[in-house]
Amino acid sequence: MVDSTDEICRYAAQYDVRLGIEPANRVASNLVNTASDALAIIDELQHAGLGVVLDTGHINLVQESAGEAIERLGNLLLQVHVNDNDGTRQQNLIPGEGTVDFGALIRLLRATGYEGFLSAELAWDYTANPVPAITETAKRIRELL
Repeated sequence: MVDSTDEICRYAAQYDVRLGIEPANRVASNLVNTASDALAIIDELQHAGLGVVLDTGHINLVQESAGEAIERLGNLLLQVHVNDNDGTRQQNLIPGEGTVDFGALIRLLRATGYEGFLSAELAWDYTANPVPAITETAKRIRELL
């Protein structure tokens, strides 16, 4: 994986494209599960265009401290995927329907000066009728901003 990531980063650098490693829960992947895992790869490869995409659902499932992860990542945090779960399985729920503390997350992002995107990453269950789910997600996140 590290060799492949290195090759992709070299190619992307020609076009000034940044790439993000997304740590995932242990059921989804056994390669990169925490921000520390992602940072180890970034430290090894030393590509200026390589950063991290944090997923609130995955952070919750691996029981990683969002605050510690965000602080460690600093300007390497490229994007945040917002979704919720009950802490036991990946559900990609609308924020507020699980156990993720989105108010604390938004405060942490603000405190570190994060100005990147917050992107909804919702479950397949919402695809038949996505508008209500994405509208509610946007409403809840906007209320916290």
